[in-house]
Amino acid sequence: NDLPYQLMTVAASLGRTVEAEGSTIGGCTLYRQEACHDERTAELMDNRTWDYIVLQEYSILPALNITRQTYFYPAISDFVSQKKKAKIVMYQTWGYHDGYPSLCFDETYQPDCWPFGGLRELLQPACEANASSHINSFPCMGYALARAYFSALRFGADMVFPAGLAWMAAQGVREVPANCKAAIDMEYAEPFELNLLPPADELRGLSMYLIVGGGYDKHQTKIAQYLNALTLYATLFQESPEGASPPDCRDNCFGNDWTSQPGPMENTPSAAILLKLQQVAA
Repeated sequence: NDLPYQLMTVAASLGRTVEAEGSTIGGCTLYRQEACHDERTAELMDNRTWDYIVLQEYSILPALNITRQTYFYPAISDFVSQKKKAKIVMYQTWGYHDGYPSLCFDETYQPDCWPFGGLRELLQPACEANASSHINSFPCMGYALARAYFSALRFGADMVFPAGLAWMAAQGVREVPANCKAAIDMEYAEPFELNLLPPADELRGLSMYLIVGGGYDKHQTKIAQYLNALTLYATLFQESPEGASPPDCRDNCFGNDWTSQPGPMENTPSAAILLKLQQVAA
């Protein structure tokens, strides 16, 4: 639901001008989208000078140690080496609605997007050993992703855009279960203190995930992407997005079951809900 455009409209409504371009391949690893592998990325990195480069990894990948080591950290190091004067901003994503209950994966993938093997291959030993999943709930997966994205700072990233933390507030998360937190922390050498945002109980009924085939998809609704855009604005400009215009969308705009829904929301949330989203993002 078009984060670059939503960021630009939010910024414009608050008196700022943002120029944004994207290089995205659905279902691909960030590693596959390095400039040495992708012409679009190479064009943007070589021929333009940017203030910020925002990096987002394939949704679940940073939450798992083996894929983090195989794909995530090498990709960050590569982008850092080519960033020129830009700041690298890590787009910390959100946990799935119910986390991921198993380490057995059966999803298909594009081989050229996962050159060192997909989730099924890389996690097969853990699957065969019936290893427990430490990301088996929304709070646990959210914590795993937060740890991963903040750990990117050790590899040269400059900032973290904490969309996932904003989602945790919107979903009313008050704490991370101790058992999964301990298991996730064991994967890192350095200490980490996660400061959860105050729960925004007014937003608990907000539809954050697309519904596809009757179940929760991992992708965000237009209003959830609006929260992401507000959070990115607050991260880049270090100021509150309160007073921003309502959600809008230009490209790749979808509702439930992938119905095309470009433009503003058909049923824009109340002014009170929009204000609360802006306050959470701040």
